[in-house]
Amino acid sequence: MNVATTLFPVWTVLCSVIALKSPSSFDWFTTEYFTAALAALMLSMGITLTPADFAKVAKRPNAVVIQFSLCYAVMPLLALALGRGFGLDSALLAGMVLVGSINGGQASNLCTYIAKGNVALSVLMTTATTLGAIFMTPVLCKGLLGAVVPVDAVGIARSTVEVVLAPIAVGMTLNKYFPKFVKAILPFAPVVGVISTCLLVASAVAQVAEPILGAGLGLQVSTKCASFLLWMDFRAAMIYIPALTRDFVLPSLCNVRTVPSDPCPPLALGWRPFGIFPSQTNRLW
Repeated sequence: MNVATTLFPVWTVLCSVIALKSPSSFDWFTTEYFTAALAALMLSMGITLTPADFAKVAKRPNAVVIQFSLCYAVMPLLALALGRGFGLDSALLAGMVLVGSINGGQASNLCTYIAKGNVALSVLMTTATTLGAIFMTPVLCKGLLGAVVPVDAVGIARSTVEVVLAPIAVGMTLNKYFPKFVKAILPFAPVVGVISTCLLVASAVAQVAEPILGAGLGLQVSTKCASFLLWMDFRAAMIYIPALTRDFVLPSLCNVRTVPSDPCPPLALGWRPFGIFPSQTNRLW
């Protein structure tokens, strides 16, 4: 089971390929199921956490602040530079910058968990950037694209509670009051997260399969270049800045992405089995 969850990127890619080749295969998994799937994903992470985990992270808020800055400074500017560098048309460039100007996704918490990172820190990063998208996304799109992007602030706040905070709280409550039950189901938690994420990704890809196939290599190459550049930056930072440890780098790498299907989370997962992390004690910044 451990091997199956570590191969999470492989299952995601396979499901995405199926969705591209046969979009109708995922017609049954409509957007109506998205909230439930995301909630199941976060619940599977919540049972692995305790209030003490969040209390520890809260004492070092600089990690969350730095990741927030990376999310809303590095990502959109890198998306703009690479989009122009690869000669994307105005529509694709706008889409790339828009995706680069939004928050990290819930799957980043699953990637952090599988890669043995600090899940509590990843959840805080996801929550901070999600709420930050209410004002950061319109500001960035107006500044970089000259376009006003309407954002449903109430909807974002409500969905943050529904798919992040509430499932995490329920999971921690189960962990506290029903430890034996949680211990019994804990090995299956990442499996639930992997299945939920694969279905979410495949369904999203299936809905836009035709535009993806028609976008050409320019879009694909530019987004992957952005991801690898971010990964190399984090890797170099870990080598040359001793204060940085996997507790900070793993959640940051998983939360900072340029497009939903980019390889940053898979690369983070790859660091675990191949031992790419330097041997250091687990500290937050």
